Amino acid sequence: MSGLDDLKQMSPQDFLALGSLGIAYIRPVSEAGAACYAVHTADGSQAGLFDNEDEAIAAVLENGLEPVSIH
Repeated sequence: MSGLDDLKQMSPQDFLALGSLGIAYIRPVSEAGAACYAVHTADGSQAGLFDNEDEAIAAVLENGLEPVSIH
């Protein structure tokens, strides 16, 4: 079976778990009318909210995770 076939056979829960260790997703959001950046875990839970992208990235790296930007 190829890697692509393996991915096609994964359940949604398996796919979420694949990225749950070591990855944090950063995306721009609006909070109370102000632009800021949210950090989310692979399951979509918000882990933090920051004033700017650099702060979000620094927090992710400081916690030993790999930042992934979502636009």
